[in-house]
Amino acid sequence: MPSREILDRLVDVERRAEILVDEARAEADRRIGEARDIADARYKSAYENEAKRLEAGRKAALASIDEGTRAEIDGYRETLESVPFDETAFKAACEAWLSGLT
Repeated sequence: MPSREILDRLVDVERRAEILVDEARAEADRRIGEARDIADARYKSAYENEAKRLEAGRKAALASIDEGTRAEIDGYRETLESVPFDETAFKAACEAWLSGLT
């Protein structure tokens, strides 16, 4: 009879150990899930912040390029407008060019 009590006691200890292991596994899964959620949120926040920073830099670079291009075109326009138009020379050049086509 004492051996049956010992076996019953061992089975009871094993059952409690299984419950503890299951609870520990569930707690570990919960903690891992929480840590994953926190890491995902941090990653998303960092990603979005970096994307915003890069987009702002891109917009600033494009604005700078646009301004430089406008200034260059305005400079060309001013240069061309300052050159006097010689209608006689223009007609002579056109006639020379057109006569070369025939």
